[in-house]
Amino acid sequence: MKNIVLVSFALILLASCDSTKYNVDYDKEYDFSKNETYQFLPPNPDVPQGLNEMDRARIYDAIRVELDDRGMTEVGEKPDIFVNMLILTKQQTGYTGHSNYYSPYGYGYGYGYGSRSTTYSSYTYTTGTLIVDIFDAKEKRLVWQGSASGDVKENQKSYQKEADAAMVMNNVFKLYPVKKVN
Repeated sequence: MKNIVLVSFALILLASCDSTKYNVDYDKEYDFSKNETYQFLPPNPDVPQGLNEMDRARIYDAIRVELDDRGMTEVGEKPDIFVNMLILTKQQTGYTGHSNYYSPYGYGYGYGYGSRSTTYSSYTYTTGTLIVDIFDAKEKRLVWQGSASGDVKENQKSYQKEADAAMVMNNVFKLYPVKKVN
């Protein structure tokens, strides 16, 4: 449950971090220009979703914009491609250290007189990966995959989440083989 809450608050982490990594892979032999329609696959009930409905809708809306800008239309049945979205999160532990030095003769003076100490502390943070898969509906095979990975940013306002979803999807789709028509 903690993971779901973290992702819900942070979902769109990825856009506002400079450390976000984007990755795209696709079948170079596949003719993407023939695709005119798409349909989202329903979430897999066997995989923890980690998103509330509003955050999932924000991401779907951002994907819709990217595909619509490439001349495609969302349909309810018989699409050319299926679109799937998945979010993975992982708790990480980081460590910091702080050293103090004290000398009765001032910092850096003296010959071994004084004391020094180092204090270590740990902290936890969440990393996340958002994956968008596109499958050819007739051939039933993966033809494109884009992802964004980075540290999860927590406690965003709704407008920040919407802007971040748009920015992340824009960056993920930059290397989509069909360029925007608008």
